[in-house]
Amino acid sequence: MKAVMKTTIRMPLSYAILAGLFLLAAVTLYLFFGTTNQKLSTIIGGICGGVVVYIISFLISIYEYRSIDRFRELGVKEVLPNRRGTDYYSELVSEAGEIVIVTGTSCSRFIDDFANKENDNHVLLDALRKNKGLHVKFMVPAEKYMDERSKIKFSAGEEKLRRLLADFQGRIEMRRFGHEPRHSFVRVDNDLVVGPVFVETESQDSPAIHLDVNSAYAGKYLRDFDRVWASSKPFE
Repeated sequence: MKAVMKTTIRMPLSYAILAGLFLLAAVTLYLFFGTTNQKLSTIIGGICGGVVVYIISFLISIYEYRSIDRFRELGVKEVLPNRRGTDYYSELVSEAGEIVIVTGTSCSRFIDDFANKENDNHVLLDALRKNKGLHVKFMVPAEKYMDERSKIKFSAGEEKLRRLLADFQGRIEMRRFGHEPRHSFVRVDNDLVVGPVFVETESQDSPAIHLDVNSAYAGKYLRDFDRVWASSKPFE
């Protein structure tokens, strides 16, 4: 006896709800036009209007949810209008357990905000002391590829950087690449916050995207970092 193959068609819940709403609207319209009772007609008319408004709202919600799903498929967790707020990064860095990567025009602001023992907020130092397996990588352009503003910032924070490298020898590395910076990002374990580098614009005033590192979108940035890191010179 031959086995009978059954094909099951699954309808998404949103479509099933929408079909039910259309059916309800159709029944309501039928009753509205089929009744001669004025009071009942008024009540049914009100119900019909409410159903139509709800259907429109539901359709808008479906569109919004689909847009959100597309962002989730790309691994997008958040879109930031700028990178001024330290609290957003502080929460990520405080939970660092394995890897922290920072690349940009100078990395000086990140070091001053999160790895300066003279400040109240030194979450990177705390994470390094708490998690002995945590490794940190900083990567910035060679001096000749820095603009004047970045050179000044890097020079001002150089002593702090040297102390960090000495205090956490082997766990913090700094390298310098041989071209102008194209983007800046901060990776903390499975989180990546990346944004563009604009000429004559502070990195903190540029937009950024918070990504899951396991996404294809984030993977392109991380592979590019690994390639540049491998060819960059250690900071001395």
